[in-house]
Amino acid sequence: MAVWNIVNLKKIRPDRFDAEYFRPDYESNISNLKSTGELRSIGRLFKFIQRGTQPAYSENGKIKALRSVNVGNLAFNETRQEYVTNVFYDLTSRGHVKEDDILITSTGIGTLGRVSIWPYKEPAFCDGHISILRDSETNPYLIAAYLNSNYGKIQFDQNYRGSSGQIEIYPYDISRIVIPILILEYGGKIGSKVRRSFELISNSESLYSQATQLMEQELGFVKENLMRKNHYFTNLSACVNQKLIDSNFFQPKYDQIIKHLSSNFKLIELKKLAKIEYGYMPMQDYEVDPKKGIPLIRVTNITNNLEVKIDDLKYVPNWVKVSRNKFVEKGDILMVQCGDTTGKVGYIYEEIENYLFPSFCFSVKVFSSEIDSLFLAALLKTEIMQTLFDQTVMINTVRPNTTKPRFEKMYIPILRSYIQSEVNNLLMKSYELRKESKNLLEQAKTEIETLIENAVINAS
Repeated sequence: MAVWNIVNLKKIRPDRFDAEYFRPDYESNISNLKSTGELRSIGRLFKFIQRGTQPAYSENGKIKALRSVNVGNLAFNETRQEYVTNVFYDLTSRGHVKEDDILITSTGIGTLGRVSIWPYKEPAFCDGHISILRDSETNPYLIAAYLNSNYGKIQFDQNYRGSSGQIEIYPYDISRIVIPILILEYGGKIGSKVRRSFELISNSESLYSQATQLMEQELGFVKENLMRKNHYFTNLSACVNQKLIDSNFFQPKYDQIIKHLSSNFKLIELKKLAKIEYGYMPMQDYEVDPKKGIPLIRVTNITNNLEVKIDDLKYVPNWVKVSRNKFVEKGDILMVQCGDTTGKVGYIYEEIENYLFPSFCFSVKVFSSEIDSLFLAALLKTEIMQTLFDQTVMINTVRPNTTKPRFEKMYIPILRSYIQSEVNNLLMKSYELRKESKNLLEQAKTEIETLIENAVINAS
């Protein structure tokens, strides 16, 4: 059914004649903001609004190169993290990121309009899919929180350009986004919560790093010592035994790792420690209404610090019959078994009722007293175990893929119980700090929205 919307000719902008821009809900959002009193545009609040540029990535680089995939809503992640070298980096170059810069993803369906703030003193660089906001007398943490509120996000939706997946928002369009003056006086109170949330994330990352270092010290294996041979041999009986002819599988480095682990630890096949299940493959269209659907965790919900985020979910219709072994439980491990992120590991920290886990992903349910499930999740992420996992992966299809039988045969080293306990304590403290950080961010956004909503009510 066609939807009609009549727009007064006086409201037409010379550069915006598209009907989508004048949607009634967009107009209503601006009208509500105007009713709160005086507004300020981003262009008036910030002296510097500029897109980044395409950097020259380098394997030997030390400076983080931020891309859209690395920027979340008031968060960062290291998904497929790239780096640039000190030679390329220049403090005056376009794309240089300074402490307290606001970063906005400016392209792509699903990524456009993500807003975060760079809270670190160390330098970074951002590519041309990210816009930088800098130099303002207002609190940047307050502004970042506002742009992540409903009032900010609606303006991003209104101001993007393009269609068919090729959407973007230009610095000029960002400069037109408006902010109610009334919230600026709360920069100290609300902005400090956002700043504190980033501090908590930094502390969380430090604890996570300590847990990883503790495991790798105990494992006592240096990846740089792995054999790298251009030529190596195996025999026919080994191929017959493995039912496999695959040059990757028979690389000497895998035997080298197993020999090291077996001489220092008790090794147990994964299938003797845990039950492995394939994920659920949706065969129907997703349900739009969450109340009528079963939430489905996706591979993209698995973060780099084991956490499985439960936002931005898809929903399978309630009428679909799904086997109970496709649902996650507290203490489950999720491991990606197919695609570009094969080997990525997640952990279900808390009870999540009736959530499905996806295809291209295994669930690992530990049943043995030999190893703790949280510790196993972290162990599977270590370099040495990721290398062993690579042995199970085949690349004879379009994308990397492993199977349940191959994964089940992985050998798991059983580390000393006090090491497992120490690692678990560090990981749980890390997770609790991330939870506290999220709560602070939600408080900040809620306070901003409440201030605006109360002003709208008082004006009506």
